[in-house]
Amino acid sequence: MNQWIIYILGAVVIGILLLPVTVETSVREGNVFIGEGATQIELSVEGFSRLQVGTLVVYFEPDLEKLARETLQALQEALALASGRLGIPAAPLSIALFAREDFGDIRALSFRMKQPGIWPLFISRNWKSLQESDLDFQIDLYGTMVHEGIEGTVALFFYHDRRSRWIGDGLASYASYIVTREYAPQVIKENFNIYPKQKVAKLLERGQAVYNLIKDFPVMSLEASGGKDPEVQRAGYVVSLAFWLGIAQRHGEETIRKFWGRVSTSPKRWCIALGLICFGGVDAPKAAQILSELTGEDIWAKLQKMDLHEVLRTLEQASIER
Repeated sequence: MNQWIIYILGAVVIGILLLPVTVETSVREGNVFIGEGATQIELSVEGFSRLQVGTLVVYFEPDLEKLARETLQALQEALALASGRLGIPAAPLSIALFAREDFGDIRALSFRMKQPGIWPLFISRNWKSLQESDLDFQIDLYGTMVHEGIEGTVALFFYHDRRSRWIGDGLASYASYIVTREYAPQVIKENFNIYPKQKVAKLLERGQAVYNLIKDFPVMSLEASGGKDPEVQRAGYVVSLAFWLGIAQRHGEETIRKFWGRVSTSPKRWCIALGLICFGGVDAPKAAQILSELTGEDIWAKLQKMDLHEVLRTLEQASIER
């Protein structure tokens, strides 16, 4: 059957049935934000004010308006940088600002948003501007939020194939890297050199020297990840980032932009642009084939045998690049 007919029929069927769709992209399921603590707190934006620019929305308490405006502007600029460099438009994103002082040690808690689809960010009422923000907030803003904004778009094209997480989380992490390097270089200096390397080092200490991004790091829901080794899963974020860092280091960042230009030109692009839900699209092997054509490397084979020692060298080079 003609591919266009398949896309159109898929869009029509879904449009008639009005089925809701949820895409699982990380360790968060629906509107639950998992922390280390057992105590879960429900957050709500009821009574909050709202700012919006394009598809970016920030909810905030009235006394946090200045910080909310600065946060909205900073996120807008960050996503524009990522999209401009990679050619990947950011997905709609809604965040809510909460004061840390209202919760105590937020690292010991987990949170559930009463209103699904909104990401909580924690600031301090003591900050007069975002220039006074700390590393934790900068990681959340320039790292996590940029990651989710870019991954939200990539997921629409690829997450029908469980083998494509190296594209979604990988490109999203790469976007976070280039944005953080530009707007929060201290994070690269103090965090990038520690956390990612620790995740890889733990696997090496266990005797695992090779990582399979196809089998070890699939797209899955939180329930499906229950039987997976958490250390292997966490390392997948780092290894997929290192994969794309390596592509940029060996072939130039323009190769990533060309890759996205080719994989995002399927009929599915127009379904997404029209707000329709479509079946199919480019799968992971086809995406790897396209990247192989651009680089001259056997990408599918490389994805299944990522050398963790090489991953560490790639991360080290990325940490010192200007």
